[in-house]
Amino acid sequence: MLASPALACSPVPLLAGTVQRDGVCGIYHNDDAYMARGISDAEDLGGGFVVQYYFEGNACYGRVSMIVSDCAGAQAVVFGPGPTEGPMSPVPTGNVWKQLEAQLRGGAAAGRPMPVAEIAAHAVGARFINAAVVTIPGQVGISNDEAAPLHDYNLGCGCGVFYPGSVGAGS
Repeated sequence: MLASPALACSPVPLLAGTVQRDGVCGIYHNDDAYMARGISDAEDLGGGFVVQYYFEGNACYGRVSMIVSDCAGAQAVVFGPGPTEGPMSPVPTGNVWKQLEAQLRGGAAAGRPMPVAEIAAHAVGARFINAAVVTIPGQVGISNDEAAPLHDYNLGCGCGVFYPGSVGAGS
């Protein structure tokens, strides 16, 4: 017997009102029993750039945005939510996401990191709904829908870990 689509995914309830930490600078707010919002573990892309992903949802449904921080330039580009492929997770696995991330890694490794404005232009060209450039360090509110952000995130945290002397790391 096959399961009906309604029963295909049943997320485990979260402990509402709690906060979970994830690796380097990752933080998730369990706002209610079936909705978490937060940013993933920070990862060094090389060349002074750090990547994180903003996620809102649960184990069955979610929307993801990518955050690329330019630690030397003290700016980050936040873009998404993007096209999704496959099951949702705090870190997207679709080809569009991975292609852009590979371009960023390749440029940084070759000593030619992509400027933040160019990253934003590529994101828009790759079918991401929004792309905004923000100043770091500091607290930045992020939301994947039209609602006001519920939480602010320190996008300079990863710069402080991987590039501690950079302007994006702050003091």
